[in-house]
Amino acid sequence: MTQAQFADRVGSTAAYVSQVERGQANPTLDVMAKFAAVAGMEVWDMLRPSKG
Repeated sequence: MTQAQFADRVGSTAAYVSQVERGQANPTLDVMAKFAAVAGMEVWDMLRPSKG
């Protein structure tokens, strides 16, 4: 799925999704819940530090 498709599904813009991915925007918990639902994840999985 493209950023534009993902953004459309969460009700946002591709630019905002890109900013979140790059750590340049801080989404609210509600937005994180939408991102997680569209990605098929739990919010907690998005908040955990990455391994490595």
